[in-house]
Amino acid sequence: MRPSNEEQNSARRSGAIERLREIAQSRPPRVLIFANRGFGDLVCDTVLFAAFRQALPEARIAAVVRSSAHEAILAPGGLADEYLHFSADSDHYLRDALRLLRGIRRFRPDLMCVSTETDPVKSPVLSLLSGAKLRMGEAGSALGRLYTYAPPRRAEQHKVLSNWDILAAAGMDERPQPQVAVCEEDAQAMDRLASERRWPSAGPIAIHAGSRGIDTFKRWPVGHFAALIDRLSVTGDRPIVLVGGRDDAEEASAIRERVACEVDNLAATLSLGELAALFQRCSLVIGNDSGPMHIAAAVGAPSIVIFGPTCPERTRPWGDNVTVVRTGISCSPCFPRLRFGCGDPRCLTELEVDRVLEVAQSRLDRPAAAAATRLAVYPHR
Repeated sequence: MRPSNEEQNSARRSGAIERLREIAQSRPPRVLIFANRGFGDLVCDTVLFAAFRQALPEARIAAVVRSSAHEAILAPGGLADEYLHFSADSDHYLRDALRLLRGIRRFRPDLMCVSTETDPVKSPVLSLLSGAKLRMGEAGSALGRLYTYAPPRRAEQHKVLSNWDILAAAGMDERPQPQVAVCEEDAQAMDRLASERRWPSAGPIAIHAGSRGIDTFKRWPVGHFAALIDRLSVTGDRPIVLVGGRDDAEEASAIRERVACEVDNLAATLSLGELAALFQRCSLVIGNDSGPMHIAAAVGAPSIVIFGPTCPERTRPWGDNVTVVRTGISCSPCFPRLRFGCGDPRCLTELEVDRVLEVAQSRLDRPAAAAATRLAVYPHR
């Protein structure tokens, strides 16, 4: 049943945290955060979990994420207490959606928070069906009125800022940074790997040449990565490792076949937690606009991210230790207007190896220095 106008107005007059603290006087409040997108998006969404954990340490927090693998982003830092899984790409969408709704109703949330850029039609309806009296999310459609706290969707700004807007609309002052913690088990696994490989104390250079399987249009060419690795091996003494998941294994193998130097191919061999632990050890991480690069930035690794069709102002990994490299070609970015790219990605093919190498050498020469700005764009000639 839809809450009355009186209930909605009462909820809006008092901030979410105040309402939850009233509940906390008799029992732990229950918070559900809907963040069921890719790894990179989930890293940006960690600010929501951290804000509630900071403001209400006693709260019971449930997370809706895409799969059990995504739990590795939240679990080591204690950002969520329990998990529900749902993927909008499921072959059994209706069945899985009904199962999700049953799980949410069993959790009995006092508040449901929907992260930025989530479906603007289905998500407000789901928040209403959840039974939560307090509902937070972006007003991306007329159905945004179903939320009790709803800032307008601002697609031009970074996703972290948009999540902060959701917090602010609910009267919350917390503005945490994206975070990915590393558990002791994963840290020890990387200690053993470093010892076996005899990595120097400065750490290796990690290369992530892939992207999610449906986002191949975001990939810098394999030949460019291979040439970059050969040039890096000549100019430095740090070992180079290839990383990524199953979707990236083919790219990594192709690069290894092309390079003249020795390179360690770890693609599809590490868990998400181990990847985060590896990035903590790296002197530099270089890769395409992808989820692993958000993880690298969140654990503080010096990072260079290659952008082409997508918009760095909206989706770049967050942090002062990140450098974005892209061309200045006029048609870039074209996403999401062209959902799978234009078919002739000059924004990537015309980004020269020498350009990326120059930025990489600059970062390696000053490993402790942060990037000058969060968006340091290397222009196209």
